[in-house]
Amino acid sequence: VRHGRMLGFQGSSTAEAVRAVISVYERSQPYQHFVLCAYEPQTSREWELLADSIDIFKLFLDHNERRSQALDLGNPATREKLANVLVHSVMLANRKDDVVLVICPALVREHMEKARRKEQKDAALGSAEPEV
Repeated sequence: VRHGRMLGFQGSSTAEAVRAVISVYERSQPYQHFVLCAYEPQTSREWELLADSIDIFKLFLDHNERRSQALDLGNPATREKLANVLVHSVMLANRKDDVVLVICPALVREHMEKARRKEQKDAALGSAEPEV
């Protein structure tokens, strides 16, 4: 999955952002993991992040109920949806005088909630009887 968007900085109250192309690559060897890459075309700066399956399951953990949503990483449709969530949930963070790419759990929850509302709206529109 590849998507161009503005990447904000974690914890920044200013409108500081970087225009970047975010790519998500899935790798199954030596274990199931995702590589997230952000590339800023104007300066050629790049950031990478490795997220293994345990990191992914933790992102989808419901902290109120202490259980994780079922994720079938063997299913290509699940991996595609997951990559779309990840590409919209990364941001930059300043760590020890360096800028790093991070996954923001709040953005994951926000993106999932938007997707859930859209599915509900689409289902409601699809079930409505056409007027004659």
